[in-house]
Amino acid sequence: MNVGGTASTANTATQSPAKTTPQSVPQPSSKSANGSDSVDWNSLVEASVVQKKAPAVRLDLKIKENTTEIKAYQKMQGLMQNLASSLKSIRGSDSSLTRNDDIFSKRQAYLTGRGVTNPQSNVVVTATNGADVRTYDLKILKVATAQKVASQSFPDSKTDLNLEGSFSLKLDGAAGAATTIDIKKDMPLAEIAEAINAKKAGTGVSAAVVKVSETESKLILNADKTGKNILMTPVAGANIGQSLGLVAPGGGFANQLQAATDALVELDGVQASRDSNVIDDLVKGVTFSLYKETGAGNSVSVEVAQSLNDINTAIKGLVDSYNAYRTFAISQQQVATGGQVSADAALFGESILRNANTGIAGALSTTINTESMALLGLSYDPNNMLQIDATKLNDALINRLPDVEKILGFQASSSSADVGLLTRGANMPASLSLDIKTDGNGKITSVLADGKADQFVVSGQRIVGAEGTAYAGMTLVFTGKTDTTANLSFSSGIAERLYQSVTQYSDPQNGLIQKVVTEMTADNEGHTKRYNRMMSDVNQFRTRLIKLFSEYQKEIVRAESDLNYLKAILGIKD
Repeated sequence: MNVGGTASTANTATQSPAKTTPQSVPQPSSKSANGSDSVDWNSLVEASVVQKKAPAVRLDLKIKENTTEIKAYQKMQGLMQNLASSLKSIRGSDSSLTRNDDIFSKRQAYLTGRGVTNPQSNVVVTATNGADVRTYDLKILKVATAQKVASQSFPDSKTDLNLEGSFSLKLDGAAGAATTIDIKKDMPLAEIAEAINAKKAGTGVSAAVVKVSETESKLILNADKTGKNILMTPVAGANIGQSLGLVAPGGGFANQLQAATDALVELDGVQASRDSNVIDDLVKGVTFSLYKETGAGNSVSVEVAQSLNDINTAIKGLVDSYNAYRTFAISQQQVATGGQVSADAALFGESILRNANTGIAGALSTTINTESMALLGLSYDPNNMLQIDATKLNDALINRLPDVEKILGFQASSSSADVGLLTRGANMPASLSLDIKTDGNGKITSVLADGKADQFVVSGQRIVGAEGTAYAGMTLVFTGKTDTTANLSFSSGIAERLYQSVTQYSDPQNGLIQKVVTEMTADNEGHTKRYNRMMSDVNQFRTRLIKLFSEYQKEIVRAESDLNYLKAILGIKD
C-alpha cells in the first residue's frame, strides 16, 4: 500500500515487522492490499477532489462562455461601427445642413472643351462642399507669369568676382521691408546665387546659375510669385546689380527674360484679372488653376455638380458593410444537425442581436413619398443580403438625384427664413411648430414647441432642445427681430435612420453593446478571482486529504505488520 513515495510492505515469512515513514506531502499512486481488503487511495483522493472542484469547474465553464460571448459582441460591435462609418460618409455630421459635410454636398467639376481638345491641360477646377450647382463658360485669355531676369555673361561660376557691397530684394507689393543680401570679394557667381537663395523666404526671389556653354555662365533671378515685379535696390558698397549686369545703368533690369503679367479670364462674358494663376475668389467655393490660354474663340464649359462617383461609391460601401454585418448575424442564428445551437452561435437568442437586426431591417424599409431602396437598385437576396442593380443605380443618380438624396439623407424645411436647424438629434419628429416671442429687438423671451413650454432652452440666438424631452440633441437658430411662428418639417431617409439605429448599439462609449461587454468583463474579473480562490481551496483540500490518507496508510501498515508478527509467534498460518 502507498500514498505517495515508494511502496512499503511487510513480508511475514522472512522479515520482522517494519515501520514505514510516509513522505511529508505524499502523492497517491497505488493500491494497498491485504487478503480481500483493498483500498485504491488514488481514486479516493481524486474522487473527493473532483467533488470539491465541481463548483470551480462550473464557474470556469461560465468564464469561458462569457469570454466567447464577449468576443462575439466585440465582433458585432466592430462590424456595426464599420456600417456606421459607411453611413456617416453619406449623412455627414449632425450639423450637415450647415457644415455641408454629407455626400450630397460634395462637389465635382466636369470640364468640356469648346474648341479645346483637352480642357484639363488648360485648367483644373475644384469646388468645395456646398458650392452652387451650375455651369460656367470660361475663357483663359492670358495666364499669369513670373518675372525672370538674367545677368551678363561670366566665363564660369567658380571664379571670385571681387565684388563687395550689399543690395536688397523684395517683390513689388509684398508686405514688410526688403531683405538685405551681403556680397563679399571672394564670392564667385555660384556663391552669390547661394546667398540670394538663403534669403528667398523673405524676398520671394530665387536664383540659379545657368551654364550657357563651357565659357559662359549667367545668374538668373526668378520671382516666386506671378504678376509681381522684382525690386532690386543697392544698399552699400558697389552697385552689385549693375556690376552683375542685372540692372541697366539708367535703372531697370537690363535683360528681362520674362515679364510679370497678370492672368486674364472671361467667365460668362465678364472679364477679370488676377496676379495668380490660382483664382479662388471669382466664384464662391470654386477654384480655377490656370495652365494655358484657351485660344481665340475657344472656351471651357465648367459644370459644378454633385459628385456622382462619390455618391455611387458611398452606396456601394453601405451595401458592403451591411452584408458583412449580415453574414455575422446569420452565423449567430445557426442550428446544428440534431436541432442544437451551433457552437459558433455565441449570441443565439440574445435580445441585443435580435433587436439590432429588427432596427436595421426597419431602417432599410424606409419609404419617402412612396420611394424605397428599390429606387437605388437595392434589393434582398434569399438570405436578406443586399444586392445592387448597377444599371438602376446609375439611372437614378443621373436622372433622379434629388429623390436619391431624399430616400437616403436627412431633409429639413422651415416656413420662416429666420428659423433654421443647426444640429439634429437622434429622434427627429416629422414636424414641429415653434412660437418664438422676442423683446422686439431680437432677444428671445420665450419659446413654445407645439404649444408646450420648457421643451427648449434659449441660449442667445440658439434654441436648444431640453434634455429629457423629445427634442434633446436639436439646436435651432433664430435670426429675426420680432415675434415669429415657424412650422418646420423633417424627414429621415434610409442612411439617416440606419445610422441612428446602428450607433445606439455600436457607440464605443455609450452604446448598448459596450455596456454589455463592460458588465460581462467585470463579471468575468470577479468570476476569475472567485475561481482562483476556489482552486486554491481545492489544492489545499487535496494536500490535507493526501496527508490524512497517508496517516491512514501508515496505521494500516503498522497494524498489518503487528498482526503478521503475532501470527508468526503463535504459529498461525493463513
